Amino acid sequence: MATLLKKFGAQWMRNEEHFGFMTFVSGVADKLTGEAMAKVLAAFRAALQEEDLSLEQQRKSELTASVVQLDVERDRAWRALQLLSMSASLSVDAAVAASADRVMGLFDRYGDPRDLPYTQANGVYKNLLQDLASEAYSADIKAMAADIHVRTMKEKCEAFMTVFTNRNAEQAALGASRVKEARRVLDTAWRNLWQMVNVTVSVDGEGDGIGLFVGEVNRQIDYQRTVKLNRANLNAKKRGEKEQTGQE
Repeated sequence: MATLLKKFGAQWMRNEEHFGFMTFVSGVADKLTGEAMAKVLAAFRAALQEEDLSLEQQRKSELTASVVQLDVERDRAWRALQLLSMSASLSVDAAVAASADRVMGLFDRYGDPRDLPYTQANGVYKNLLQDLASEAYSADIKAMAADIHVRTMKEKCEAFMTVFTNRNAEQAALGASRVKEARRVLDTAWRNLWQMVNVTVSVDGEGDGIGLFVGEVNRQIDYQRTVKLNRANLNAKKRGEKEQTGQE
């Protein structure tokens, strides 16, 4: 029995993820042949180009470069404090070493934010800084002489959040409606391509490269489904943690 394209709705994806998936489909679609298929594929690629143009309007924000730079700076501040804590944990002064171990516990609890998407990293930095500023850790920070490191990270994070928020507001004003419409058209073009491929496979079989196309796209769909599931599990875990904190 011929293998068909799996059903896949991309509405849940973030804008750049959506564009990335559709770009992948377009990239492997050169294997498709036939006049009817060519017309459907041309409409799909035209819709993909429009989505690219709509996203480009948002990508060109002058604030984007500042967001990237400030993210690098807050990551450096995080790393500096982490290295100081690691070094202090080896101190011959038992009190300093104990303080450093407690601070290192925070780094272990929240993990490394440097490779996370901006929104997730924002949450890590916010929680870490709240704990570092609390009475529970104030004596530890002083014992480690880490006040300037904590202050620097706080300043870098506040500067990042200001620019990040302004950039997002600017992007929303610039192209939200155009991107939404471009996605709608591209989703329709994807469904048309999906239908054409499956009808062709059902009638003519998997020859002329269409089977290779189906295989590659199905593997990508499986991957994206895993991403969606992992994201749902992470969000559920965060909701559970918030509810538990509220109960306590």
